[in-house]
Amino acid sequence: MSVKEKLKSAHGEGAITDEALEEMRARIGKPMRHLQRSVMITDEWIDRYVLGVADMNPLWSDPIYAARGPYGRLVAPPSMIYVLSGWDVGTGFPGVHALYVRSRVEWFKPIFEGDRLDSSGAIHDISVRPSRFAGRTALQGVKIDYKNADEELVCTAEHWNLRTERGEARKRSEGREKKLRNYKPAEIADLENEIFREITRGDIPRAFAEVCEGEELPPVVKGPLTVTDMVSYMRTGFGGIAGGFFMYTHSVGSAFRRRHPHAVIYNEAGVPDSPEAVHWDNFLAQRSGLEGAYDMGPQRIAWLSQVVTNWMGDKGFLRVLDIKLGKTVIMGRKTFDSIGRPLPKRRNIVITRNAQWAHEGVEVAHSLEAAIALTKDEEETMIIGGATLYSASLSEANRLYITWIDAEVRGDTHFPKWADEVFQRTSEEFRPKDAKNSYDLTFCTYERI
Repeated sequence: MSVKEKLKSAHGEGAITDEALEEMRARIGKPMRHLQRSVMITDEWIDRYVLGVADMNPLWSDPIYAARGPYGRLVAPPSMIYVLSGWDVGTGFPGVHALYVRSRVEWFKPIFEGDRLDSSGAIHDISVRPSRFAGRTALQGVKIDYKNADEELVCTAEHWNLRTERGEARKRSEGREKKLRNYKPAEIADLENEIFREITRGDIPRAFAEVCEGEELPPVVKGPLTVTDMVSYMRTGFGGIAGGFFMYTHSVGSAFRRRHPHAVIYNEAGVPDSPEAVHWDNFLAQRSGLEGAYDMGPQRIAWLSQVVTNWMGDKGFLRVLDIKLGKTVIMGRKTFDSIGRPLPKRRNIVITRNAQWAHEGVEVAHSLEAAIALTKDEEETMIIGGATLYSASLSEANRLYITWIDAEVRGDTHFPKWADEVFQRTSEEFRPKDAKNSYDLTFCTYERI
């Protein structure tokens, strides 16, 4: 088969076959081929990164400020670890899409300007999961270690990607149209006001006695997401400063496609393009079964990391960040009908007695026991209603997230009562009424004793 024929037949679409799974399982624990053997953390790269994620904490953006800080010099945001290599993006399974779903990083040392970091990693887990979004999917875990020039372990990272078949996902999404939101000038102004309320603790020390488990951190507001945002993030060097993951152009891109004909997707004009283009090209995203272009998982994790580093201040050290993008939700069929659609960017499970009921983007279970069995490998699954399901699952719950509203309302549906000797309140946060909420609110967490 000629190169031209290979490119024509591939169309950036592959399948999760038994053979491909066995091949990937054979690679578990074996060192992965270096996409970038060693990288130097320069002030230019740090500057490019903080601009790309809009994290302007002076500890990593202002050399003069950083020189007066706890490290005496410029440091990189902890989340910069996500752009140092492309290994955390789906590897293997040619032509199979990758959706970033979980990450756990443990840091042992800061990332300093001038550090040279070497990385080594391996696939550590492959599991098969059925889904209504794309049929057969594979959850792929990769573990990476980063060491400095002195062979000191700077951090270790574990990333999971959900691998999905583009063709199957697209087939199951037929008829679903992306609804483009049009913003009014007043909405943009309100959003920017929220953005400028961002709080960075800076050089004010935070005592251990101030830290409360379950405390809600001050928000960091981003958006609306644009193509410019995605290009800025890619410019941070996502996948390695040498060029980024699959971001090859012209003769370099052509040579890469000849070596890896399945590692491309075809745009609306029939031209082969990088699979990363799904993050700014609606057509390619929809060809992959998504509603439209969407943010990158590591990009969103960078925003979440910013929430933590803003809160902890200059003298804090981010030790562990464990994130799962979109917890699995379980709900009854009536609750689903009231929402009208699957909750985005997460696994949706609906419980119904109707054996014929089905909905795009939803997994169906016919009992609470069956739904829980589907989530046996999940660290935390959220049950979101209705009343019957709350009552049936209360005895199985380990944690309750309760919002108390300071108002008297009439209704015929109630959350079940629980005994104080079974669940203990571990955190609470009061929110006074404002322009968005007509009543005072108190957010509480209760843990099973």
